[in-house]
Amino acid sequence: MRLLAQVGSTQDLILAAARQGEPEGLCVMADRQVHGRGRAGRAWQAPPGTSLMLSLLLRPSGSAPIASLPLVVGLAVARGIEAAGGPPVSLKWPNDCLIGGRKVAGVLIESLWTEEGEAVAVGVGCNLFWEGAHVDHAIALEATALDGEGWRGSGDKLAAEVLASLNEHYRSWSDLGFAALRQEWLERAEWIGEEVLVASGSLPLVGRLEGVDDEGRLILSGPHGPVAIAAGDLSPGPGASLRPTGQAG
Repeated sequence: MRLLAQVGSTQDLILAAARQGEPEGLCVMADRQVHGRGRAGRAWQAPPGTSLMLSLLLRPSGSAPIASLPLVVGLAVARGIEAAGGPPVSLKWPNDCLIGGRKVAGVLIESLWTEEGEAVAVGVGCNLFWEGAHVDHAIALEATALDGEGWRGSGDKLAAEVLASLNEHYRSWSDLGFAALRQEWLERAEWIGEEVLVASGSLPLVGRLEGVDDEGRLILSGPHGPVAIAAGDLSPGPGASLRPTGQAG
């Protein structure tokens, strides 16, 4: 474990360590990231002392698809938050943890090939303490922090529980694949059975969310049958029928 006051990005440090041959298990935690990021290059900004920000180096050796790892990590973070005394956490495909429909934590998975084989940088960001902090109004509308949900725990305790949960779920995933964790993930999933919109490719897909498959792909159903989606941004649907990317309306 490396504890740092300020870094550019914990993800970048883990990726650099992977290239240098560091073994699996290295964890970097920072109080502040100057160039923190989330999925699709989005910035992850947090005032110092308000968030848990860590990245972990993994070197998967099993046959489970890396595409399902964000779901596994999200589930592990949810359980870690609850184990640290936090409120119930739900999951939004593929990588967000929610409380009351608002994002409290997110996951970023980045992989690369090294001389030692494939390496994965697992990034976790969780909002802890917003009371008294300056938080952008637009962010506060869609996100929340644990203290705003009644949590009065410590960042150290939360970090320990999240890392313990990550270790447990990573071992299960490595040995048995996502199929072993799929039902537990579905029990926490937002919008199952409801109409959703997925921004994936050049056109959005709209349909009923049926769940996820054993590879972690989102399954939508609509007039043209089920569609499996490997990546995209999920939101509640507007009431349109499912149209796969590129299909005329």
